[in-house]
Amino acid sequence: MATAESVINALMEQHQALKKSCTIAENEWAQRGRAELDDKLLIIIIQYFIFHDGLVRLLLRTILRFVEKR
Repeated sequence: MATAESVINALMEQHQALKKSCTIAENEWAQRGRAELDDKLLIIIIQYFIFHDGLVRLLLRTILRFVEKR
C-alpha cells in the first residue's frame, strides 16, 4: 500500500509534467497565432483538467476517511 507521502510525490511529479507541457504548448500556440488551437494543446488542456479532477476526488476521499474515523 502506498504511503500518503509517495502518493503526494507522484501527484506533484504528474502536476509538474503537465505544467511543463502546458507552458510549451502555450508558447507554440502564441507563436502560431491564437486562432490556431491545435489538437496537441487541446489534449494537454484535457489532461490537465482530468488530473485536477482526480486530485480533487483524492482529496475528498481522504477528507471523508478522516471524518469517518472521528
